[in-house]
Amino acid sequence: MIIFSAPQYSLIGPVALSETKNECNLTDTSRRSSRVATLDGGAVVTDFGYTDADRTFTVVAPASRAEYDTLLAMQQSWSQLVVSCDEGIFLGSPARLKSQGGKVTITIEVIRKLS
Repeated sequence: MIIFSAPQYSLIGPVALSETKNECNLTDTSRRSSRVATLDGGAVVTDFGYTDADRTFTVVAPASRAEYDTLLAMQQSWSQLVVSCDEGIFLGSPARLKSQGGKVTITIEVIRKLS
């Protein structure tokens, strides 16, 4: 279950969706690192560590027209949403939203982990 809500009081939302586990991306992580080839055939790696802000969630879930309309209104009204899922509670930016074949796909660019 994933819950999307506004970061402050709002008449719009919240929306709770039961995600399609094999189509969602909630667990991918990466580090802030880069690798540059050197002239001697080696490489230099710079590593600035891990942060939740490098994560992007892609949620695919069955949704009714009313749930999609609520998510759309939230995306248009709020630049940031609170996302609650098994991974924790996150503040994120709703980057993309689409509805197709009775399923909704929403992409959240994580800003930070709240808990």
